[in-house]
Parts: sequence; C-alpha cells; structure tokens
Amino acid sequence: MIKLKDTTFKRLYTGILGVLLLTICTIYSIEFSMLFIFIWTLCAIEYFNIFTLINDYTWKAFDTLSVFFFSFIVATPLIYNVFVLVTNKANIFSGGYDFISIYIAIILIYLLWFFSVYKISKDNNKIGIFYGSVYIAVPFLSIILIRWIFGWEAILLLFIGVWSMDIFSYTSGMRFGRHPVAPTISPKKSWEGLIGGAIGSIICFILFQSLILGIEITWLSYLFAIILPLAAFFGDLFESKIKRRAKIKDSSNLLKSHGGVLDRFDSMIFYSIVFSFYLVLVWKI
Repeated sequence: MIKLKDTTFKRLYTGILGVLLLTICTIYSIEFSMLFIFIWTLCAIEYFNIFTLINDYTWKAFDTLSVFFFSFIVATPLIYNVFVLVTNKANIFSGGYDFISIYIAIILIYLLWFFSVYKISKDNNKIGIFYGSVYIAVPFLSIILIRWIFGWEAILLLFIGVWSMDIFSYTSGMRFGRHPVAPTISPKKSWEGLIGGAIGSIICFILFQSLILGIEITWLSYLFAIILPLAAFFGDLFESKIKRRAKIKDSSNLLKSHGGVLDRFDSMIFYSIVFSFYLVLVWKI
C-alpha cells in the first residue's frame, strides 16, 4: 500500500479530490451553492483566525455571530435583486427596474469590497472583523450568483482561468524563477512565474471559450484575458501579505500539504470580482 509521505503526492492526491468534487457540484446549482457556502464559511473562519493573530485579539462567540450576520446583510441586496431577475425571467439589458436596481446593487457592493481590501491592507484594528467579512462574502456570493445566472459553463471557465494561472505560475517559477516580485511579502513568487502563469492562463481562457464553448472572441475577451491573471496574482499576494503580518505560513493546516482552504481560494477571491464584470460585459444574459 502506498503511504502518503511524499509532499508532492499528497498535494496531487488532495488536488485531484478537490477538482473532482468541484466539477461534480458545478453541474448542479443547489449542490454547488451549498458547497461554496461551506467553503465561504471555512475561508471566513481562517481569515478571522489570522486576524486574531495580527491583533492579539481573543475571539468570542458574539464576534462570530456578528461577522456572519454582517456578511449576509451585505449580500442581501444582490440576493433579492437576482431573485427578482430569475423569478420574472427578465432580461436586465431591457431596461426598467431590474436594470437599475441590479446594477446599483452590484456597483455599491463591489465598491464596498474594494474599500474593505484597502482597509485590511492598511489597518490593524477590531473593525477589521467587518472589513474581512466583506472581503470574503462578496467574492463567494459572486461565484454562487455566476452559477445561477450564467450557468455551469461560466463556472468552468472561472476554474480553468484560476487553476491554469496557479499551475503555470508554479511550474514556471520552479523551473525558471530567479527574480522575486515581492521579496518582503512572498519571496518565492517570481516574475518568471507570474509571466509564465499569465501566458498559460490567457491561452487556456481564450481556447476554452472559442473551441469548447463556441463563444465569439472579441477585443474585450483578450483584454480581460490579460487582466484576469493579474487579478489572480494580486489575490494570492494580498493573502500572503495578511499571513506575513500574522507571521504564519498557511491560513490553517486543514488541507495538510495544501495549507488552508483560504490558501487554495485566495486567487479566486480577486479573480471572481473581475470575472463577474467580464461576464456582464461580454456574455450578458
């Protein structure tokens, strides 16, 4: 019997199981939503554990309730408007109430998300609990809504874009990495890895849409294909900065050699925000 002693094999084994679970759940809307609410919860818990290390703060049960209550308060406008959209089977590009309310909600919530990222990167205070709830809640809600509104094809494209960036960044960095991008935050991340990951992600992103999904490629497709890998990279780098401030290597040891759940979805947190705008502008509904 093979013993899981080798780190590479452990990472491969865990990764394959994770990909299979995500792929199967992607086919079904309800199962996918339940899975990502669960992942959302684990990522939130890991973030708040990191936050307590940064601030030397003792976590209380009331804080947990406050955080999740605040997360769903933030999410409510989008959930309501999407419910109206789906139940009425309206086209948001036809104008009227649906168009105005949905886009105002989306813009305000994403502005709040960007503000939360800025505040997390600058501040070390207890209000960071609430900034963190926005930082985690908005991207995961976006992913769930992408599945409901745009279908499983859009989710697969999101996964392919993020995973190809991670895979090509890792292999390019291991093989050619010489020049660190941010040595004080994450010494192992190199320019060679970033460039290799971006090229691989761009190719996979364009080819999957064109050859597999049969979607027409426009100049906006190429523009977002370039921007999205950068969003994934900065998502990874941002979480590394938070962990650096907490003086830890991984967000948890839940996934053993893979670190924590947040470590596996840090790239997707930034990527999903930009990706949702791409879908609205290019795919539409």
